[in-house]
Amino acid sequence: MMKSFNNIIVASLLLLAACGPETKEEPVVTPELLKTEKVASLKTMESKLYGAEKFDESMAMAMVNQYADYVKNFPDDTVSADYLFKAGEISSSLRQGKQAIDFFQQVYDKYPTYRKAHYCLFLQAFVYETQLKDLGKAKEYYTKVIEKYPNEHIAGDAKASIDNLGKSDEELVREFEAKNKLK
Repeated sequence: MMKSFNNIIVASLLLLAACGPETKEEPVVTPELLKTEKVASLKTMESKLYGAEKFDESMAMAMVNQYADYVKNFPDDTVSADYLFKAGEISSSLRQGKQAIDFFQQVYDKYPTYRKAHYCLFLQAFVYETQLKDLGKAKEYYTKVIEKYPNEHIAGDAKASIDNLGKSDEELVREFEAKNKLK
């Protein structure tokens, strides 16, 4: 009786092992597949973030991290400069000035032919001025914009920013009103 009981246990174990889950080969994740999945994920996150009625700070921070991760993994991809730029914009919106400056500087340094590279230099100055209240650094970066891009529209904006650096809103309004009275 004991022997037949042992045979039943052994048979049951063999049956369970035979009926167990099949071992499937995991699909090979190629860099192209990973890139495609990350881009799709970023597009989904972007539509949620920009389509929301209220700005979701935690989603915005997640977006910044996802953008940075993408650029880390695919620095030579054509969208990497755009993703760094977007990370800088979102960081600035989150009042993360130092982080925003870092992203804009990365775009400027790593992607000098990027269509918004000159704007990244200007935005660094703007963040130094408005968020970090470092007027010396702001003037330094506005001056770089003027020197490096004298024929771009952004150079005029940089000149105006230097002229108004450190002035309060009230001072700006008074100057504007005074100029209008002279006309």
